[in-house]
Amino acid sequence: MTVQAQASVQYYDGPIAKDATLNITDFSFLDNSHVSAKIRGASSNWTYSTDYTVSGAGGSGGTLTVKKTDGVATGETLAVFLTVPITQNIAPEEGGNLPASTVEYTLDKLTYICQDLSARVTRAVQASMGDQFTGTINITKDKIGYGFVVGGTESNLQIAFTPHKVSELDTMVTRVYSSADNIDAVANDLTNINAVATNATNINT
Repeated sequence: MTVQAQASVQYYDGPIAKDATLNITDFSFLDNSHVSAKIRGASSNWTYSTDYTVSGAGGSGGTLTVKKTDGVATGETLAVFLTVPITQNIAPEEGGNLPASTVEYTLDKLTYICQDLSARVTRAVQASMGDQFTGTINITKDKIGYGFVVGGTESNLQIAFTPHKVSELDTMVTRVYSSADNIDAVANDLTNINAVATNATNINT
């Protein structure tokens, strides 16, 4: 089959009841098990054959049938997307028979893998191709709760963690905000404060 440029994910808004059939029209797929599903924002995917089933592999689209007891609730969104295993399952022999169908399947699968990876890359935080970045950000458990800071120069982009946790920064900003009136009062009286500072010697005498 010819694999056209296509999306790798399609969304369905709830409510969706158990046994409902959803038409997959935004992408095609080689194998029914290459289609995954999950509730948007959830930490884990649905389980194939237990929570949902898929049909229509090898065609221009297909269908997904919801098997999950509670389905998709109102306000939830079901994401249906490609997850093609990065494997190569043929072992051609030198001088042996290599059917065109096998070659086509292999090329199709590689194209689907590329489309899947492309969709995932576009969802990742990236440095622009116009910026030089060769650094590695080591994300360890002790960095949980910290944010990213972008620094460096145009020719040497640097990304590092914030020195304080995001929750700590929130506390600091809130404290400054709550003191804004007092800060403004000091700023408005800055001339008199400077005059006192200039006469500190006389005041001390």
